[in-house]
Amino acid sequence: MKARQSELIGKVFTDEQGKKYEGQRFIQINRDDMPTGFLTIEINYLHGKIHGKPGIRYPDGQEEDWQHGTFLKISKLPYAQR
Repeated sequence: MKARQSELIGKVFTDEQGKKYEGQRFIQINRDDMPTGFLTIEINYLHGKIHGKPGIRYPDGQEEDWQHGTFLKISKLPYAQR
């Protein structure tokens, strides 16, 4: 299985001042097909790269393990596939 957002592999994320992200952040993506108008994704960072077990948690229940910006595996499938 591959990462849902493979374009994130190896990227370093920073704030407006260039400081690398650390810890847990919630990212909102605009989605017209959602009742709220957006989708919230939980992402964990270490030194600006996605990292953790899980590194990314999607609202549909999918969880992905990442290590220093490298996708490792899908640790939990979406709720509908469990």
